Amino acid sequence: VKEGQGLFLPNVFTPNGDGINEAFGLPYLTLGNDYTLRIFNRWGNEIFVTSDPLDMWDGKVDGAPVPDGIYLYVLNAPDPCDPTQRRELRGHVTVLR
Repeated sequence: VKEGQGLFLPNVFTPNGDGINEAFGLPYLTLGNDYTLRIFNRWGNEIFVTSDPLDMWDGKVDGAPVPDGIYLYVLNAPDPCDPTQRRELRGHVTVLR
């Protein structure tokens, strides 16, 4: 196992109402208050932020669906393989409806 490989986020999700792959985040981790997920649009505006790992992004901003496209994320969380270490993941996620 490579160092820092304890966290993984998918790069596509489909919030289209079919009940499959509806939200983006890390639902399987119980990280408590030591977790932050931030989502940004293509202009760098923060459109979603949470410190609750069970609060996943549903592809909406202010209750309205975002357009299909690429959004950036920054995740800060303890490494599940070594909780004494913090990890920061930066990447992109594609919304497809």
